[in-house]
Amino acid sequence: MTTLQALLDKLATITHLTTRLQAAVVRLLAVDSAADAKVARLRQDSEPYDLMGAEHHRKDIAHFRTEYRRARALAAGAARYDLESSAPKFEHAARTFIADRRRDPYVTCPDARNHMRPGDMLNEAIYRELRRPYVAGMTIDQLSPAYQHALDTRDAAAAIDLQLIEERVLRAVSQSWTKICRRSRRCPR
Repeated sequence: MTTLQALLDKLATITHLTTRLQAAVVRLLAVDSAADAKVARLRQDSEPYDLMGAEHHRKDIAHFRTEYRRARALAAGAARYDLESSAPKFEHAARTFIADRRRDPYVTCPDARNHMRPGDMLNEAIYRELRRPYVAGMTIDQLSPAYQHALDTRDAAAAIDLQLIEERVLRAVSQSWTKICRRSRRCPR
């Protein structure tokens, strides 16, 4: 299970990689001005270079543009690769974290188990097993109000109802998806 801190760390990495890519692209787009500035500095710092003529300076500018473009494109490509290889992993981790948090009724009902003793936990397990057939027999019209009532109540019994209703709905969705896949004879992964 992914923790919030691990997700935040991955987000910081993605943010750093995005900033790095943005800087690399800006540097790549500034190749012409960088080459012009380099030749201007050379002309200013060296009188013999300044006297070499405009044709020589144009050739040097073209040479610097080629070299800068090659190096900066390589750096931008590396930054892009780093970001593109990390982004799907982050997206998967974020989706997994969100799905895990949504599936955990004790996140929705954080105080549901407060002050429970071992006997209360046994009663909770017994209640879950007694409640399971009742929830399994509910119609769609009954599931929604029961779920809303559990969200409004947010106690231990509500947490159990939330968990059982979510399990039932997920099971039904999974069974429907399997039937669709069997009919079409192809099932995306």
